[in-house]
Amino acid sequence: MFWNKSISAMAWRYPQPRALTKVRIFSVPYKRTLGSHDDLQVLCHLEYWSECRNAYLPFAQFFLSESEVCHLTLPGGNPQLIVASTWRVVITMFNYNEEQKRSILISPRALAACIRIDSYFNKSYT
Repeated sequence: MFWNKSISAMAWRYPQPRALTKVRIFSVPYKRTLGSHDDLQVLCHLEYWSECRNAYLPFAQFFLSESEVCHLTLPGGNPQLIVASTWRVVITMFNYNEEQKRSILISPRALAACIRIDSYFNKSYT
């Protein structure tokens, strides 16, 4: 599922609750014109859907890059183990002007093509 109106985000759902084990974000091509500023920063928030709170809750965050692979450091340890069926990434842009605000720097579909997420299911987690 992709959003592009009120927020720029992508979400996915597993058939059963899963814990994320590894997240890699490969270089993401930005949509911008020649001569545009290089000081744009794109922050992404990885969130999970909490059935108890009926809302998305924060899990991790990372910056996108046009040239480098990001190996996301996930919160670890059994006390911090988060298991969910629905996950999403929300895209936030920093250091932009009014003209850039109207245009989308990166689409959620482009991010989906550049991200790899490994997950794990264990019956004892549910």
